[in-house]
Amino acid sequence: ILDGSSSPCYLLSNRSPNTDCRPAQRSPSRASHAQRLSWSCLESMAAEGRNRRLLVLFGSQTGCAEEVAHRIGREAAKRFFRPVVMGMDAYDVTELPSESLVVAVTSTTGQGDAPDTMRAFWAFLLRKSLPPDSLDSVSFSVFGLGDSSYAKYNTAAKRLARRLEGLGASC
Repeated sequence: ILDGSSSPCYLLSNRSPNTDCRPAQRSPSRASHAQRLSWSCLESMAAEGRNRRLLVLFGSQTGCAEEVAHRIGREAAKRFFRPVVMGMDAYDVTELPSESLVVAVTSTTGQGDAPDTMRAFWAFLLRKSLPPDSLDSVSFSVFGLGDSSYAKYNTAAKRLARRLEGLGASC
């Protein structure tokens, strides 16, 4: 479902932690609406004449966000993007300002915590020494996976989207 936040490219998945990540588990009407909006956003980012490389980063505790990230990569390749899919823990975050199109897929663990594979990436983004325009050439989309029955539903994804915007990235 879409969160209703001000960012048009902010997608939340309402999935219980015990549900696998296959598309068949989703409600067809919600999934197709969300997919339409998210691909519309990505295609509009690429249409701006930027590099068609698409960096898809994931932060995952149980592997679901990784599965979703790889699926986004496969779908992006069908749309003539050159996707690069990797864990946030494997990506050199100092290279982020040189990226033009970024999709981040993350889950939330415990009481609103970032998954283990996202922690170093997140710690770097929180540095106070980073200038507020350091990501002004980056267009992004954040996909958050979580269970809406938890009080801190998708907190990691929401914080990540706010921080990327705070560093100048846009959708």
